[in-house]
Amino acid sequence: MSATATRTRLRVVLCTHLHQPLYRDAGSGRQVLPWAYLHALQEYADLTHHLEIATSGTAVLNLSPVLLEQLDDYGAALSRALRGGPPPQDPVLALLTPAGRPLDSAAWPPLLRAVLDSAPPRIANRFPPYQRLLEMAQQALANGTSHWLSPGFLRDLAAWHHLAWCGESAQADERVAGLIAHGLSQGPVVPARFGEEDLRLLLEVVTDVVVGLVPRWRRLLGTGRIELSASPWGHPLLPAMLGSVAELPDLYPGGPGRAKWHLARAQQAFVESFGVRARGGWLPGGAVCAKSLAALGGFGQAWTLTGEEVIRDSLKAGAAGAVFSSRIPARAWRVAGVPGVVFARHSALSSLATHYAGWDAARAATNFVEHLARVAREHADDPNAVVAVVLGGDRADWPDGGFAFVSHLLARLAEREDVELTTFSAVLAEPDCQAELSQLVPGSWESGGFASWARGPERQSAWRALCGAKAAFDQAMVEGTLDDAEQARAELQLAACEAADFPWWLGEERPAQARAAFGALFLAHLRHLYRLLDEPVPGEVEALASMLPPAPEAAVRE
Repeated sequence: MSATATRTRLRVVLCTHLHQPLYRDAGSGRQVLPWAYLHALQEYADLTHHLEIATSGTAVLNLSPVLLEQLDDYGAALSRALRGGPPPQDPVLALLTPAGRPLDSAAWPPLLRAVLDSAPPRIANRFPPYQRLLEMAQQALANGTSHWLSPGFLRDLAAWHHLAWCGESAQADERVAGLIAHGLSQGPVVPARFGEEDLRLLLEVVTDVVVGLVPRWRRLLGTGRIELSASPWGHPLLPAMLGSVAELPDLYPGGPGRAKWHLARAQQAFVESFGVRARGGWLPGGAVCAKSLAALGGFGQAWTLTGEEVIRDSLKAGAAGAVFSSRIPARAWRVAGVPGVVFARHSALSSLATHYAGWDAARAATNFVEHLARVAREHADDPNAVVAVVLGGDRADWPDGGFAFVSHLLARLAEREDVELTTFSAVLAEPDCQAELSQLVPGSWESGGFASWARGPERQSAWRALCGAKAAFDQAMVEGTLDDAEQARAELQLAACEAADFPWWLGEERPAQARAAFGALFLAHLRHLYRLLDEPVPGEVEALASMLPPAPEAAVRE
């Protein structure tokens, strides 16, 4: 009798996606947005801590190679700064160093704005002294009186900003705990509370966390506690490159070649970090098509993830008029004639965590597991069932970023006898768990299709600008105007432009600040590509610029 015939536990794959687009301005080398290292300091470090101390089970972490490269860049910059070298190119991180805090107060307004822009409410509310400093910075900018602030104020703001961004696991570090206790010991805000030695100690903590992440993931991978997978290098929308998104106005020139470039560089970066090739790959928004599945398979990535809506649409399309059941089997899906397997994210379970803000963490974890138990009962008659649950990294409404919730959740799951935590690759080792689709309808888990990727004039204009930039790059390659080194720089810059993140964050339904920040960075990437090609910036790029909110002073400068 086969193992699957006697299985009584529902296999569940817990997975999450760690990604930040390229925030570095290629012209100056400056990190214009600090999200890569700030999220590493908090959510990424906390998640890693949970996986290290869990008594049982496993999980899947998908990493974007462009994030891995940014973490490596940050680690090198931090190490140099600790050895007495120049401050990091990230102006927010550089505030922890004496040279990163200019003596001339006329240079302070962009730094104050950069801190304010990277202090969402949950971060800003963590410590009363930090709240007061942010209020003072906001008031000084509004009144044009930032020159009245003292160097001690800037030190305190830098210290509290990074202490507030330290995750719960980092705050357990006695160095961080001591700094927080020192900062809270004097009641209301007192100027010059933190000295240079305190900021140096905090810089060491940030360095330890950021530099330590990849080795920690490597150890977890080696012990079998996690499976690691990789997105294509720049996190592009692969189906759009491959011509499978009908909603977009133009075909992407030479898309298949660019898809291969991103996949090849992704595997290269993954092997450099972990010594093995990634066996699976996560595409933005679970966006898939048969061509993207085949492209992943061509680089050894045997699985990807999409939405239930895509599987439902594919089953309907393959039914050819036959009666179609509304219940979608929880399976690993093979597509006829295409190497590789598609898993479907369980939509209801994956969206649950976003509804628990304000709940007690233990109660929220218990409620989540009760929902999962119902799913297990629904599939009790199917020994081949596998359910994929995406735990998103964005738990912005939790005071602790969801740390206690994840801790309770993993503990509850370890007690269950009706579920078994596994990985996608482990499921692939059991062929009985796979079912076949006669065809794969292109789509994503954003309502099943691609409409949200192309909705509105800003996204349409962004796609046209990207297609135009690729056409200009191709023309330069044909004309042979660049030497090998120049061509390599231009190709990498094109890859930065191709990230799905930038047009995805445009659109009038988005907050103006996010549209401005991501739009400014996308425009800077495009303009720098044209400079590398020694070509004028075309009108379609400026047309996009005219649609976007004005970028803050702290954003990308040309």
